[in-house]
Amino acid sequence: MSDASQPTYVDNQLFLGRVREQKAFRAALDEIRYEHDEGAMPYVILVYGDGGIGKTTLSKRLRDIAMVEQPYEGEFQCLWIDWEEERKRRVELQVGRASIEPETVYDAIRDAAVRKDCGRHFREYQKILKQRQKAEQMAAQALSGELGESLAPLREAIAHVPGLRDWARRDPDFDFIRDDPRFQALLEET
Repeated sequence: MSDASQPTYVDNQLFLGRVREQKAFRAALDEIRYEHDEGAMPYVILVYGDGGIGKTTLSKRLRDIAMVEQPYEGEFQCLWIDWEEERKRRVELQVGRASIEPETVYDAIRDAAVRKDCGRHFREYQKILKQRQKAEQMAAQALSGELGESLAPLREAIAHVPGLRDWARRDPDFDFIRDDPRFQALLEET
C-alpha cells in the first residue's frame, strides 16, 4: 500500500483525492489475488463517464496501484486502452454508448490485446466466439425453415451454447413461433 505521508504523482502531476475509489480498487485487487482461479477469464475494468471529470487520470492512478504498488507489483498485467483512439479505429464504436454491443467491446479489447502482444489471454474467448458463430448459423437455419424442421438445429445450438436458450426466449426473431407448444417445450428443456 502506498505511504499516505508521501505525495502521489500521476504523470509527474500531483494526484489528490479519489481516496474512496483507490480503496475500493485495492479491495478488488485483494479479492482477485486471494480467490483467483488459474483458468478464470481475465478481469476487465471499464471506466466511462462525461468528459473532463478525471477518468484518465484516475485510471492511470489505478494502473499504477496494480502495477507498481506493494503488495501488487508483479501480480497483475495491465492492458491500457484509450477508448477515444479505439473509436477512431472501429466504426461500430462511433455511436452512442447505449448502441454499442458487448461483443463489439470484447472485440475491441481483444484487438488491442493482440496489438500489444497480449492476445494469448483470449484463447478461451476465441473458442466461445466460434461457438457463438455456430449457434447463430444454426439459429438462422432454424428461422429460415419450416417449424418442424427448424427446431432440430435450434435444439442442437441450445445444447452447445450457454445462454442461447435465454436469448431465444427474448429475441423478437422468434416471435413467429413463440406461441407454438413445440417451441415453448424446447425452451423449457433442461
